[in-house]
Amino acid sequence: MALYFFILLPILIVVAFSTFISLVIFVISRFTKCPPTSKSDTETSEVLEDPEAFANSGTAETTSKTQNTLAQSLIHYLIEEKVYLNPDLDINMIANELHTNRSYISMIINQNLGKNLKTIVAEYRIQYAKTLLLENPEMTLERVAFLSGFRSDAQFVKKFKELEGLTPRQWATKESYK
Repeated sequence: MALYFFILLPILIVVAFSTFISLVIFVISRFTKCPPTSKSDTETSEVLEDPEAFANSGTAETTSKTQNTLAQSLIHYLIEEKVYLNPDLDINMIANELHTNRSYISMIINQNLGKNLKTIVAEYRIQYAKTLLLENPEMTLERVAFLSGFRSDAQFVKKFKELEGLTPRQWATKESYK
């Protein structure tokens, strides 16, 4: 009997310890993502995770504030982190960073900013490219395109002309005479 005790006791201790560690890991991972500190934070967290919850989340004022806050967070993230310079940037990357889903972030972008994500990112990239063109007139278009987040200079020139009405070099020449 004593032999069973000495064999089973360490096994029970290991099982209990591993169960405890699993529970701790679960709790930490669950609450470090978006820890609610009040009832309103819990509701906001649910709204940001589910577009249907957003649609049914209460007053228009609350939803409007949530949308505006998320739109501001998006613009802040794009500008401060300069993620628009990443050629691999997509809506999933942004949704993950802002702790929401792609459908909700897409809805926020379209409703609050009146544009889609590709257009917003392209506008930021073109503004950055214009700065590069003015500050570094000797820089090649290929280099400007790459540094601005475009995959190719052809894509860059096409988007630049679409948004500005001129090619990058035409625009730079025009701006240098001002």
